[in-house]
Amino acid sequence: MAHLLFVYGHHKRGGKFHDRLGNVRFMGTDFTAPEFTMLEILPPRLPIVVARGRTSIKGEVYALTTDQYNYYLKMENVPLFAVPKTIRTEKNKFIATILVMSPNLMINSRQFIKTYPIVSTGEYPIEKSYIPALEDGKRGV
Repeated sequence: MAHLLFVYGHHKRGGKFHDRLGNVRFMGTDFTAPEFTMLEILPPRLPIVVARGRTSIKGEVYALTTDQYNYYLKMENVPLFAVPKTIRTEKNKFIATILVMSPNLMINSRQFIKTYPIVSTGEYPIEKSYIPALEDGKRGV
């Protein structure tokens, strides 16, 4: 079964950690409905999306196998830091999963949004992307 995944940061083509996705099929570039807020977490300079706001997030959609999808969730520390949210993309109408900030990290989302810089364009520049290496040293499925 294929899982469609919407990525918006360091896993986009050209990003430092795109290769961690492994051998996945690129479906296209797309964007979300304007119902999110993108923040830049400093340090270590990585984007996170909050499931509230008025910003359309720009990203890429990939088809993953179940094993690849499960590995991706582990790599992204789901559910500690992020949780999957099902979306319908605006351009291609894909039903895909986007990772949004875990409610565990936010007691008050308005205060959290005030704490970090907002990426008002909804598009995170891949040259800024960074994420620490995994403990097991794996680089994809």
